[in-house]
Amino acid sequence: MCITVFLPGNVDRNLNIRINDVQHTQEYSDRFNRCFTVHPGINKIIIPLDNVINAPLGRKMDMNHIQTICVFARNVTDEFVAWFDDFILESQVTVA
Repeated sequence: MCITVFLPGNVDRNLNIRINDVQHTQEYSDRFNRCFTVHPGINKIIIPLDNVINAPLGRKMDMNHIQTICVFARNVTDEFVAWFDDFILESQVTVA
């Protein structure tokens, strides 16, 4: 999986990515969750699909029935802007 993020300004930010399928039980351990630090400018977040597939505890993520891809920031004390592009969910990601 690959997501392009553009972050204006001069402050690094932490973004969380959550991915779950239709079988999701609403338990934290039953989905993909990861925090990524993005820097000012263009960032490419690359997540190997094996990490997503094997994220739920005790089962495999159903990659044919992804229900939610959520990008969010936690504990933010000031407003900021980030632009997202190129959400690619595939096994072969080519990064230029």
